[in-house]
Amino acid sequence: MQPHVPLKGYKHLLGRQTAFRLFKHPHFYKPADYVYSSVEKFKNKDSMLRFWEKPLDDRYISPYNGRTEELVVQAVDNIYDLSNSQATWNRTFIRDISPWHLRLANWPESHILYQDRVNGQVTRRQKWVKVAKYIPAAIALIAVIAFPGNVEGEIRNGGRYDAFPYKFHGYSKVARNLLEEKIARKHADHSHKTHAVMTNRVLMPRQLCFIDIDPTPNNPDGIKVVDIVEGTTTEPYLFIAYTAEHFPDSSPSHKEILVRMAAKATRKHGLKAFWVSCCCMDLESPDSARTLESGRNLQNDVYRISDVIRGSKALVIVVGSSQEEQNPIEDEAAQIGIRLQQWGKRVWTFPEVLLSPKGQPIRVYNAGSEHYLEVEKNQFAQLVWPDKEVSRQLIDHYEGNLILSRLELVTIALECLHSRQYGKLLDGDHSYALMGLLLVRPEVDETDSDFQAFARLSLANDSDKLLERLACVLPRKPDQPWYSMDDAYDVSLWDIYPSCQTAGIGEDNTIIVDGARGANVRWKSFASVHVRRRWSWTRMLFRFLLHTSSLAFIATVRIVVDAAAIKAWGVLFMLWSVPMMVFAPLAVRTLYSGKLWNTQPWLFGFEGYLPIEQIEYLIFGDQKGRLRWHPFGSPLSKHKPDENWKGGHCDPVDPTTDPDVKLLVEAAKMSKLGDQKIFTLVDTNTMTVTLFQAARPPVCFLLLGAEGGMQRAVGCSYDWTTGILYRETVLRMETSCIDKMDLVSRARISLEKRQDADVKLAPPRTKPKVSASSDKFAKRSATESG
Repeated sequence: MQPHVPLKGYKHLLGRQTAFRLFKHPHFYKPADYVYSSVEKFKNKDSMLRFWEKPLDDRYISPYNGRTEELVVQAVDNIYDLSNSQATWNRTFIRDISPWHLRLANWPESHILYQDRVNGQVTRRQKWVKVAKYIPAAIALIAVIAFPGNVEGEIRNGGRYDAFPYKFHGYSKVARNLLEEKIARKHADHSHKTHAVMTNRVLMPRQLCFIDIDPTPNNPDGIKVVDIVEGTTTEPYLFIAYTAEHFPDSSPSHKEILVRMAAKATRKHGLKAFWVSCCCMDLESPDSARTLESGRNLQNDVYRISDVIRGSKALVIVVGSSQEEQNPIEDEAAQIGIRLQQWGKRVWTFPEVLLSPKGQPIRVYNAGSEHYLEVEKNQFAQLVWPDKEVSRQLIDHYEGNLILSRLELVTIALECLHSRQYGKLLDGDHSYALMGLLLVRPEVDETDSDFQAFARLSLANDSDKLLERLACVLPRKPDQPWYSMDDAYDVSLWDIYPSCQTAGIGEDNTIIVDGARGANVRWKSFASVHVRRRWSWTRMLFRFLLHTSSLAFIATVRIVVDAAAIKAWGVLFMLWSVPMMVFAPLAVRTLYSGKLWNTQPWLFGFEGYLPIEQIEYLIFGDQKGRLRWHPFGSPLSKHKPDENWKGGHCDPVDPTTDPDVKLLVEAAKMSKLGDQKIFTLVDTNTMTVTLFQAARPPVCFLLLGAEGGMQRAVGCSYDWTTGILYRETVLRMETSCIDKMDLVSRARISLEKRQDADVKLAPPRTKPKVSASSDKFAKRSATESG
């Protein structure tokens, strides 16, 4: 099929924006519209332990020599010619790499659509044009066949994809195995804070408030705080839940009101003791002599409140007025309901309800009132929490009505906790609140980010490879936070089966993944694809006739030039070569047509969109329907049932037939830095083409898990200054790709969006200069920006 819009190819050399470099392929390219303005040089160590130092730019790891090379991405003409699609990587134009044999053989019919040829819808005018083009094509083809050429393509890597020669050389912040810790220890030392150090559970609180004490002028309520040693008492106690929004810890009057309400509630429950954090935890600033010990006790108490709740006889909630409350409501029941909803918005109050004694209603007391509101635990989500449909699942789990799996428990609880407000004590407070719901609890690390705290918690517990599953998720929105499980494929985490393992937690909110299979993406150009065709007598005959006729044609030319040669031989060679000249295009098409049984696996990528017939023409030299759009490869993939087949066979269609996808393709031509752009991936192993979105071109794809009978392939861009692979997209590849990809020992992957906010970008070039090499271009960029 003739391309819908013919590509310019080497006509781009006539333009002023194309630069030239001598010693690197591709030699012709368009320098990036934006370059990094930093003049600082960064160090890099590749997988071959080679060191080098250069300014910041976009790079990839070459599968040929393992070096970190400058990234050049081939782009369609409407992106290459325009500077409206902003990027920091160099671009080049798309080249036709198909063999000249096939180009010449198919040139007479290149103006006829492939589907028209198959369906017999060729017009008379198209037939006459074919005849006019046939004779010069046949003459040129005989001359070309006489010279050697690699029409069959090259077998690479033993018939496998190009490897991704990545190597992680650093340490994990938290490693699964203590031998991999950054600081080596000669003796066993469990004072460091890794996931291997667990916080012990408490069977009884350290302190309790008793109310059966004789009142005194200093203690009119008869309440005394008593230190408890585990195993010395089994006194049942009441757990008092409140929020600092209603009763600030810094206000003595609020504390006094809270304690009195707690005492009243305890008496009404017929108990003698209660636990409330403002009395039973050292919330005041300790003196210098007790700073370390008091700080540890406070930390342990805060993050082990869940154990105190589990050991209580009952749970009581005390609510009061907040700063947001302006006009008091006369109806006390309605007032309690509003204040209770304020209480339910806090992070730390959420586990208190879940872990309260099973099957018991929860009493809610209003400060300064004798009345209380009783709420059934299984109705708490309906009356108090805004995420009632999700949070109700957790209540049913802890009530024993509907047991969740470990994976479901963690994911649902994490979603609920992140939807609530909290007074920030540590960055990982959401995960530390979640920690109270799980059995194994890592010791709190004040240096942890929110993600690191959750990752350590996930490593410590048997959470069914939650981190590995989370890495396989394609965020529905580019700025989606890491804790959101919203997958663009509408798949739940438990439907993903990881094929790798998290070996540790890295700095900068990364995970160290081991055991993934990966492949490099070739962005700079297409390449000749080795194919295997079935042997047949017809192909063998045409191969013999074509090569012997080309040699006879050369001999004929030689005899005509040399007058001393025997003219009879010239006539003989001409009778042999001329008829084959007429049939040469047909013979070449027969020789290289037919189904492809085995193809050399490649992952070709380019920026933008092209019709699939045009892609096949650029790679294979003709259109035989070898390539097909992947029906389920990305969220942009489209398909429909083929009504010509009984049962409705799945028929993949061009994604741009969907108006929404077509708008995305058009919008990508004007995309800004960091916006989602349109890329196309060609997989010659499965002979599929996938259109997808990403902010940057992924330099590799890692198979991290399986889902729905297909592999989750995580496409990552590469930050060579830190060695981090940033998740740009997640595609679905066929399972047959596994055997054609090599293992990647360890990879440092970030699940967050790659941020360039700390990188200054130079203004766009209006008149690109020509450089002799990529190194000179990098130096010039740094000089201009500086």
